[in-house]
Amino acid sequence: MDATMYRGEALGRDLQGLAAGIDALGGNRSVALAQFREALTGYRVLGLAFDEALTVLDMVSLLGADEPEVLTAAEWARGTLTHLGAKPLVDRLDTAMSQPSRAPAGAAMEIGSGARSTSVTATTG
Repeated sequence: MDATMYRGEALGRDLQGLAAGIDALGGNRSVALAQFREALTGYRVLGLAFDEALTVLDMVSLLGADEPEVLTAAEWARGTLTHLGAKPLVDRLDTAMSQPSRAPAGAAMEIGSGARSTSVTATTG
């Protein structure tokens, strides 16, 4: 990514969310949770509720809903996405909530939604 083209606090939160996802896939749950928490707080401060909700969707998809903090964030995201009329994203959140905590090493999974969606493969090493 060309640093001269992309700047600002929102991008910083996006990058934190990406780093959190990478750590989650690498099995570093506590680090991932801390990075997700920081990204979500940043979005909240900036008033970017939709971005926050999308990041919660990533967090639930990667960490599962067994952490109380993740469950609380998912409930908030469901309310926000419902308010926005984003039923397909609510459905994705519900699906993520029903999945196991984390993809096993070597498994491919989709992260994000819509334009932010990407496929990644978890590895160990």
